[in-house]
Amino acid sequence: ADILAELGEIYKSALRDEYRGKQYNQAANALRALNFEVTSTDQCDSIPMLSKKTSKIRKYVGEILSFGKLKALDEMKQRPDVKACLELTGVHGIGPVTAHKLFLKGYKSVADLRRAPKGTLSEPQSIGLKYVEEFKERIPREEVSVLATAVREAANTFMDDEVHCYCVGSFRRGRSSSGDIDVLVECRDESRMTDLLMHILNDLRPGGKSPRSGILTDDLLVGDVTYMGVARLQRPLDDSDTKPPVHRRMDIKIYHSAQLPT
Repeated sequence: ADILAELGEIYKSALRDEYRGKQYNQAANALRALNFEVTSTDQCDSIPMLSKKTSKIRKYVGEILSFGKLKALDEMKQRPDVKACLELTGVHGIGPVTAHKLFLKGYKSVADLRRAPKGTLSEPQSIGLKYVEEFKERIPREEVSVLATAVREAANTFMDDEVHCYCVGSFRRGRSSSGDIDVLVECRDESRMTDLLMHILNDLRPGGKSPRSGILTDDLLVGDVTYMGVARLQRPLDDSDTKPPVHRRMDIKIYHSAQLPT
């Protein structure tokens, strides 16, 4: 399943073939959903998209079962355009289309992008490039909790009654780490939603009087009720840790009480 999913991601991200990418991901998900271990392609008969014996993906499953790898995937990963696009789409803000355009201009790696003239990338893409290695690190649950709590504390200095904030995504599902931090903020007064977001941002940005000032380091997108940016702990969680805190991706979204459940 992992091998098929990886092949699907290459078709989607590097080759911009949404249809094939979706097919391979659906096959991977179907295999994961089985309540038994697949040891023979005959056991794929229960999966509609793999039931035909002439199915290409079914043949791939057989090859993986026999050899533990897939020749088509190994060959695909050696293609210069695929290697370049996979690396470039690892930069936040660079999608498959932009990665392909950059490849045609001669940019094949993150190192190439760092030597590119100013203006080659948009401001959000430049921020993504700046922190590309840090953004790839998983965020420990305790760190997610601290940064999400800072958003809640900032929100609660805006109104007299408590503002409800919810840290969602992997954190809400109980995972030990997350890829980024997603915080939903409930606003009971629809007319004040934008004001609430701006208050939170001003509280968390550098230069303010708030004890949380400086947690937000860079802005990727600032909308009326949606924020995408970069956050960082003010100090390491462990006093004995000499490594500076890592920059993390954080999204903050304001929802009216009637919208929040969905």
